Amino acid sequence: LLAASSTTGAPLPRTVAVRKFRPWRTMEEGTWQPAFILSEKGGASVAKRKRQPAVKAEPLWTRPFLIILGISVFTYTASQMVTPLISKFALSLGAPLTLASTIASFMSLAALFFRPISGILSDRMNRKWIMIISTGIVTLSIGCYAFSTNIATLFTARVLHGIAFSFMGVSNMALGSDFVPTSRMGEGLGYLGLGNILAYAVGPSLGLEVSEKFGYPAVF
Repeated sequence: LLAASSTTGAPLPRTVAVRKFRPWRTMEEGTWQPAFILSEKGGASVAKRKRQPAVKAEPLWTRPFLIILGISVFTYTASQMVTPLISKFALSLGAPLTLASTIASFMSLAALFFRPISGILSDRMNRKWIMIISTGIVTLSIGCYAFSTNIATLFTARVLHGIAFSFMGVSNMALGSDFVPTSRMGEGLGYLGLGNILAYAVGPSLGLEVSEKFGYPAVF
């Protein structure tokens, strides 16, 4: 037709239209369909793009998720507030410098050994009750620091704090994932991790500031 038009000078017929298709695969049917629908308008073919229905995002900031996030931030902040004070507090009770440092590190050692166990139990048992009980024990162990009058009591409270902290951290993250939509799982877990990082950043300096003004019992 192009060759005939160039030699004769006659215009192309209006019924000739260039049809282009851009196929895509639909998620529901798994079949190939054209991205354009041809319709006749004024004797010529006009291409119209099919509009895909908008997918509504699943809600992330639900009430259960906010509660779990708040519990995580407050408990992690409380634990980090006492971390830089344990060595100084042990020294004030008459512990040698080496023993005071060892007592401070025993929370991390206890959490290291009990993390795998806490993960297995969170999968096999009710993780909501694991989080509630472990959070209560963490609160109780931090309160025991204020009533520690000797090294043995402080050491026991520190080990108990580490064990409960391992169960609390794992169950908190596992339970939080139950209330995060599958399509936004990475985003939800990212916010839970961000709350923990915020606690690690604010907790130590806040604990030192409070202890300097009001003493160790106020922090505990």
